[in-house]
Amino acid sequence: FDMATGSLTRLWRACRRENRIPVQSEIDVALTKSGLKNVELDSESQSVSFRKSGIALDPGAIGKGYALDEARDWLMKSVHGPEAFLLHGGHSSLIARGGHNGHRGWPVGLGNPLFTEKRLGTLLLCDQAMATSGSNIQFFRHEGKRYGHILAPGTGWPVDGMLSVTVLAPSAALADALSTAFFVMGVEKAQQCCKNWPEVGAI
Repeated sequence: FDMATGSLTRLWRACRRENRIPVQSEIDVALTKSGLKNVELDSESQSVSFRKSGIALDPGAIGKGYALDEARDWLMKSVHGPEAFLLHGGHSSLIARGGHNGHRGWPVGLGNPLFTEKRLGTLLLCDQAMATSGSNIQFFRHEGKRYGHILAPGTGWPVDGMLSVTVLAPSAALADALSTAFFVMGVEKAQQCCKNWPEVGAI
């Protein structure tokens, strides 16, 4: 997951408005202004600096998850807050605490990426978050080819070959980030990450 891809995002959005696909030279220029390798964090001064000009942060992929984590924390600190709850930011980001209606968690439907009105199954979500990244809803077509909205930070092109990734994690921001990362990385690397990180699961 690379948040320093604002230049790539802006390029693709501009080209979509112009009803065209960027040429490789435009992508190459945007790539020179992208990447967390060009971002420096200073924990002492709590500051962010860029190693070159033109770097733009784009935290949109984790925005909903971050907001859900903040809402969860606020509810848990509230004197009269609920013991159990399910919060969602649209259909792609959720966080749950406790159980519901006699269940050990909250029943949450897992969408079918090919048939969006149907479910693949139901998960019981308890004291964890779930996020889904996919190209089945947010995409556009140009000259008969389909382009998803998730860009590979290494190439600058939309990721091809995956339809949907759902991640379970301790926090919604982490689930958001990992669902995007796993979508880019592919199945084998996502499986390896889950093996090394017992609190994280993916479908």
